[in-house]
Amino acid sequence: MKLFIFFRYFGMGILLLCLLNIHAISQSEEEAVKPKADDKKIEETIKDSKETTETTEKKVEKTENPSEPKASSESTDKKNIAEEEIKKIKKHYESIPMVLKLLEENSNMEFAKLAIAFILDLDPVEPKVIHAIIKLSSYPEPEIRKYFIEQISQANKTVLTSLRHILKTGTLEEKEKAAELLAKHGQREVDTFLELLQSSNSVDQNIAKKQLIEMGSLVIVLSRLVELVELNPFKELQKNVLHIFKEIGKNNIPALFISVKDGKGIGRELVIEAMAEIGKECITPAIGVLRLNPDPILKEALGQIIQKIGTSTILEILPFIDAPTPEVREVVRNSVKNFGNEAISILTDNIQNANNNTQKVYALRAVAFIGPNAASMIDVIRPFIVQESELQYPATFAIQSMEAASAKVIPELQLAFKSKNSSVRTAAANALANAGINALPALSLLRGRLKVTQFGDAMEGNAEVRAAVCRAIGNIGTEAESAIPELMACLKDIDENVVCASAEALGQIGPKASRAADSLIQVFSMYGIR
Repeated sequence: MKLFIFFRYFGMGILLLCLLNIHAISQSEEEAVKPKADDKKIEETIKDSKETTETTEKKVEKTENPSEPKASSESTDKKNIAEEEIKKIKKHYESIPMVLKLLEENSNMEFAKLAIAFILDLDPVEPKVIHAIIKLSSYPEPEIRKYFIEQISQANKTVLTSLRHILKTGTLEEKEKAAELLAKHGQREVDTFLELLQSSNSVDQNIAKKQLIEMGSLVIVLSRLVELVELNPFKELQKNVLHIFKEIGKNNIPALFISVKDGKGIGRELVIEAMAEIGKECITPAIGVLRLNPDPILKEALGQIIQKIGTSTILEILPFIDAPTPEVREVVRNSVKNFGNEAISILTDNIQNANNNTQKVYALRAVAFIGPNAASMIDVIRPFIVQESELQYPATFAIQSMEAASAKVIPELQLAFKSKNSSVRTAAANALANAGINALPALSLLRGRLKVTQFGDAMEGNAEVRAAVCRAIGNIGTEAESAIPELMACLKDIDENVVCASAEALGQIGPKASRAADSLIQVFSMYGIR
């Protein structure tokens, strides 16, 4: 019985332990499964989040550029289709509208090159072809238009011939476009526009004038125009050529001026007239040409231009009054001289009011070439004769040129002898010589300039001044008898000019100088004078 009870409770204990073990295992498996489920749930959440983010980004990209990939693809497809289309089109002028339509729909450089090549390969004699060429020259897209014009400039002679035909038969717009295309060929088309210039149609003349003006930088244009107008002396042609000369000259005076040499008659006259109408602005460039090319034809033409423009050129030419080029000096000095009294007011104003002495020097130098006619300016010039400055010499020289009028400034001329500048003293002595008997008040001064020091040196060290002083004494005449000893001493001067001037002065004094006869004979013998 006891054994039964033992096994009974023992079995129940074993059963209880098994149940507890089973429960523990079950609990462990549930805990193991639960993390896996949680991990799966987290992964699913992350995946959903990533998909949401990617979807959002795609929406944003789509919003920012909604059709780019599609448009790019469509554009490429469209371009390929267009290129294929043009390759299939029959090479015939009837196909031109279709090509132009495709170009309008595919306005890119790659397709434009195909379209342009297609049209240029056709026969330009056919009107539809040449009209298409003209239309393309006005294409709205700048790069395509530029490329087309470049291709035209390399086109064959037939294209150019057709363009020339349009110049005669086309509408105004077609003519203008054809002219622009032909002008790209430069001097090869100069004759084309010269021929058009001779048309009786004013529209054609205007087109020709415009293109010839734009081609004016080509030397051949001006020379050919000069030749043309001399061969065809028609008034309307002369008027048009004059207009072309003026417009070209505004930008290229030297080229216009030098074309004077290409003409002999009306051509040369039109060049001179054009420059005169341009005005004083053309003077300095023209002088520059003459300096580099001292041609007598250019020298004469420049003088005519200056006279045609008038006194407004005086201030322009004054800086060249002492130019190193003889031809330039001659033109400028003669021009001032020819203006005469007309120039006096301008020169007077310049001497009195110029901002710098350089301008005043130019004006004083100009006065010298007007000469006695400028005697009315003596009072303006008088102050500068006695001032030791850069103005003293040109002022004294201007007085010298006035000849007898210099008698009005004898005191000032005497003061000028104090100048350290020998040129001033020479001009003062020459001015006194021009004054003749009126220079008698200066005789004492003149004698003093010829005296010899105790060492045998002349008081006046410059031989040119001594010679001028001798002339001044001689021109006083018989009243200069007291200067005979000084003149006789000058017969022994080392400078030949001084000797000759003193001998002449003694002769002017006359019989009163007879005591110098032996010295004069000796001088004449020395110099072989009989």
